[in-house]
Amino acid sequence: MAAPNSRNIIRLPGNLVKDPTDLSAAYPYGGTELGQVTDDSFRYGAKHRTIEAEEWGGQTVEVVHGGTSCVFACHLRGFDDDAISAMFMDTAVATPSLHRAHRLRTAQGRAGTLLSANSMILLFVPLAAIRHHSILIWNAAPVISTETSLALHMSSEVTIPVMWYGLPDATGRVAEVRKFVDMVSLI
Repeated sequence: MAAPNSRNIIRLPGNLVKDPTDLSAAYPYGGTELGQVTDDSFRYGAKHRTIEAEEWGGQTVEVVHGGTSCVFACHLRGFDDDAISAMFMDTAVATPSLHRAHRLRTAQGRAGTLLSANSMILLFVPLAAIRHHSILIWNAAPVISTETSLALHMSSEVTIPVMWYGLPDATGRVAEVRKFVDMVSLI
């Protein structure tokens, strides 16, 4: 094991790209830039079940893999029009600013709406893409969580907490976590 080194501590701000088509091209790789993000996390959602031996006092004797289901969560830094359009179910171009607004109305986004209809290929590229890992989710369904709120005060940056569930695509792929240089051949 290597000796601890403070250079290996990672803070991972980065950028999001919707539906990239060519990872060997210049940023945003043929896709749509959704803006810069911070406080990102990738949760594996791994499930497992233990098998216990009653004759040994409930000692765990085996563990069975129960699958994984990933979630990527982050805070959007700013109100990027493309990001607002990709994340919220009810948006419109506002006048006179001509910027994208999101609305909450009962007529749009009714309970029971399948969010997979808004899914996309989602690429997270860290600002230091050579050193840090990127994340590619093949079929990412955008979700505004119940905890999403806008901090509207002077003591913190205004960000929009958002998340995507990784759904299997038509070939069963869900996500890739690797160095960006190793992702170039994926798309």
